[in-house]
Amino acid sequence: MINIIIKYNYLYPPIKGFFVRSLLLFLCHFAFEKIQTEAAPIYVDTQFELPSGFHIYKLAENTATGGSYDIVFDGQGRILVGDTTSVRRLEDKDEDGIYESYKVIATGLGGRGPQGLLVYGDSLYAVGGDGVQLYSGYESGDVLRHQGRLGARFNTGGDHAAH
Repeated sequence: MINIIIKYNYLYPPIKGFFVRSLLLFLCHFAFEKIQTEAAPIYVDTQFELPSGFHIYKLAENTATGGSYDIVFDGQGRILVGDTTSVRRLEDKDEDGIYESYKVIATGLGGRGPQGLLVYGDSLYAVGGDGVQLYSGYESGDVLRHQGRLGARFNTGGDHAAH
């Protein structure tokens, strides 16, 4: 059957283009299914003792989380990651439960990065060695505006003092 189709398309060039496009579409379909399969959550339940019905899976790669110091959920269930000098909002654009990208929403956090994050109303508070930093405009979904430090700097003494 394939030999007949190829011979037929060779004799009729307009149909050859149709055949090639159809073949590419067919191959892309299987490639897409393979990508979708690879993007499925990787469960690590066997590494932990969990109550019945609970599951743990890796929801983001290091490229999305960066050098994370703090990870929190905002009031809308979105994941925020404080890395070395900024705050990232992880994004799951295809809604498959795996966060493949991020948006930097706050920058200018000094020292060893934010060691605590809190979203309250339209504000983001980030605490680290440079004190408590206030950012506004959280509900806009855009990059936040730095309003300044509240109070004095902290002597964090490393990673664990300002938590």
